[in-house]
Amino acid sequence: MYAVQKDIWHLKGLDKTIVEQLLRWSNNLFNVGTYESRQQYFKNQIAVKYPDLYKITKANENYGLLYSQVAQQSLKSVAESFTSFRALEKLANQGEIHQKPRLPKYRTKGGMYPVSYPGQALKVIGNKVRLPL
Repeated sequence: MYAVQKDIWHLKGLDKTIVEQLLRWSNNLFNVGTYESRQQYFKNQIAVKYPDLYKITKANENYGLLYSQVAQQSLKSVAESFTSFRALEKLANQGEIHQKPRLPKYRTKGGMYPVSYPGQALKVIGNKVRLPL
């Protein structure tokens, strides 16, 4: 069983700017992964698995700007959405569902996508949290 802790931060100034930029890079990486997955789907009619998506996108600038485990989590979200799409598509072809599933869409350009840090990466010092960049 996994333990998850959700924290709400009220940031100001430079801290807010840095966190917002991390969220934008995560959004950009999500869109890069979605683009590559859609292209593979149009070419081969297959859902790209995470290891293949990682190989394709690891040279991308947005991947390098993020903490590696955060970037991997964003790409895993893309792979998960395409795997789910393929499963729904299979059910639709068998007639078990009546709505045609749609390909996962891109996120808004310049938007923000959540970042997930593993507990081992965070360092709590007093009432402050230190994030790896």
